[in-house]
Amino acid sequence: DASGQPTTLTISCGTSGDPTPTVTWFRSGEEVDSSLVLESGTLSIPNITEGESASQNGIPYYCTATNTLGTIRSKTVQVFYAFFDGIAAPNTSVNINVT
Repeated sequence: DASGQPTTLTISCGTSGDPTPTVTWFRSGEEVDSSLVLESGTLSIPNITEGESASQNGIPYYCTATNTLGTIRSKTVQVFYAFFDGIAAPNTSVNINVT
C-alpha cells in the first residue's frame, strides 16, 4: 500500500528577459510562499500526500514574471491530485511546464 507516500510537484515557469525577471507563483489566486520557488523560477512543492485537499475542478496555479519593463502572467494550469492504493511510488516527482 503506497498511500500516504510523499510526492513532489514541480511546475516550471518559462521566462526570459533583460533585466532577468523575478518569478512569483500563485495558487488559487493567493501568492505561494517564496521559499517554495527555486532560483530558476520553478515552483517545487514537496511532500504532497493523500491528505492534500483538492476540489473536483483541480487547484489553479499560475506564475508572473516581473522586471523593470513590467509584469506578464502565464496561463493557468489546473492541478489534480490523485492517489491510488498500491500504484504510487514513494518519492515520485510530477513535472509541469507553464508558459
